[in-house]
Amino acid sequence: MSSNLKTYVRTYRRLHALTQDELALLVGLKSGSSLSGLERNVKVPSASLLISLAYVFAVPVEDVFPAYYEQVIRGVENRAEALYEALQGHPGLNARTKLDLLEDIIGRAMSAKRTEI
Repeated sequence: MSSNLKTYVRTYRRLHALTQDELALLVGLKSGSSLSGLERNVKVPSASLLISLAYVFAVPVEDVFPAYYEQVIRGVENRAEALYEALQGHPGLNARTKLDLLEDIIGRAMSAKRTEI
């Protein structure tokens, strides 16, 4: 994970007066030192850890790792656009169903970009 990707693990942990060891126990890690890399932005969280942290703090995943969340979402959106282009004119029976899903993803991306402006 790049050091410019903001994480709020330490912020939420301290807000709830938890030590690294206590939070590690709650989210299923072996020790608090495992959290250190996340708090310093040098480790990418696993899906189960993302879900665990969001659940413990009762916040959406994007509130704990906002920049990482955005990075992942942008990747999905870019791949959706590429797949959409590749499926244009495809005669398959399920092509319309796929295109509908991809159009929805692309529409959400466009809507999000408009709200950022």
